[in-house]
Amino acid sequence: MDRLTFVANGDIARARFVAPTSVANRVVQAGAGAVCIGVGDEFAQDAPLTGASDLAASVDRPIGVFFDGQICYLTAGAAITAGAELKSDSTGRGTPASSTNSFYAIALQAAGAAGELIKVLVMRGTKV
Repeated sequence: MDRLTFVANGDIARARFVAPTSVANRVVQAGAGAVCIGVGDEFAQDAPLTGASDLAASVDRPIGVFFDGQICYLTAGAAITAGAELKSDSTGRGTPASSTNSFYAIALQAAGAAGELIKVLVMRGTKV
């Protein structure tokens, strides 16, 4: 399966949860409590040159989004155990969902601290 391509409605960091906007085919970096539709690219939009952007997408640029059933990398927002159900923190990083929270990915790897990239399976559900 290929990623879906959307247009960034603002700056989106690499490997972050993304959420839809009211404009068709546009996404933003998810915040805490956001209803997420997937995870944005883990690659920077620009070549790794001095002064180049490290963002996955800046405003009005295309971004690939991984969706339900796909495996990708996500930036951890906290320590995470493998198998944890994840939701977005205030900056779109994955953080463990509490009971009755919606979740948008399942950790396939553990993270020892915030900022680590981990493999996740993108899938939506509600923790019980």
